[in-house]
Amino acid sequence: MTRAHDDSAVRAHIHQAATLRRRRPAAGEVAELDTLLRRDLQQLLPAVQAQVERLWHGSLHWYLDQAALDLIAEHTRHRLTGEPLHDIAHVAQLARDCQRLLDWPSSRSR
Repeated sequence: MTRAHDDSAVRAHIHQAATLRRRRPAAGEVAELDTLLRRDLQQLLPAVQAQVERLWHGSLHWYLDQAALDLIAEHTRHRLTGEPLHDIAHVAQLARDCQRLLDWPSSRSR
C-alpha cells in the first residue's frame, strides 16, 4: 500500500502517547499529542477505508472491518475534557487506533 505520510512520525507519536502514563506530561503536551494523533488518523484512514471498500459488501470481513473503522471514527469525535487521567486515556486510545491502522495490511490474510 502506498502511503502519503511518514510512518516513522506516526510511530513516534504512538510511542510518545505510551509514555504519558509513566510520567507527568508537560503543560500542553497531551493537547499537542491529541492534535498530532488526530492528524495521523486523518492521513491513515483513507487508504484503509479504500481497502475495506474493495471487500464484498455484506461479507463478514466487510462488516468486521467497517465496524472497526466506525469505532475509530467514534474515538476521533471525542474531545479532551481537561481531566488529566481521562485525557491521557483518550490520547492512548487514539495511539492504539493509529497502530491498528498502521498494522492493517499485515493483519489481513484475505
